[in-house]
Amino acid sequence: MLLVGYFADFFTWFFDGLFSAELLTDIAVRILILIPALIVFVFSASVYMAVDLGSAPFDAIVFVIASKVKKCLSVSSVWHVM
Repeated sequence: MLLVGYFADFFTWFFDGLFSAELLTDIAVRILILIPALIVFVFSASVYMAVDLGSAPFDAIVFVIASKVKKCLSVSSVWHVM
């Protein structure tokens, strides 16, 4: 979820310069854009799922922190700190 707004703004600017607004109202052009975008999305989602870091991007944060901290944190140890 990091930098999502910046990427959305960049690609909005990019596609506004690449295609005219009148061109994007045609359904055939929209389908021609949709198909490669869908292929890229499915490929990237399958790569993410293949590394088995969780079902959502924020699920991977736990694995990254655990590999860097090298300390076992259980619910009971966190509860005693509170």
